[in-house]
Amino acid sequence: MYSEYQHLIDLNDYPVSWWNGLINLGEEIKNNPAEFAHECEGQIMATLFYEPSTRTQMSFQTAMLRLGGRIIGFDILQTHLFQRAKVLRIQQRL
Repeated sequence: MYSEYQHLIDLNDYPVSWWNGLINLGEEIKNNPAEFAHECEGQIMATLFYEPSTRTQMSFQTAMLRLGGRIIGFDILQTHLFQRAKVLRIQQRL
């Protein structure tokens, strides 16, 4: 589905017709998964989760793999920079 919209910031920025088209596409994929099995071939989806959300993360990854794509995962909670920022915020409170 081609879209002139590049970023999802506010749901109200998109017209109802765009959302209806997205829902229709989702139904088509659900009803005919084999037709879309290679739709994302050669594409890489990067995920960045600020808070752990295993169910959401697995859903995104499963969908991308079913469409033939690949995933790069990044868990911000396990990064050194995030842990350091957390310590600095605690120190600021003291």
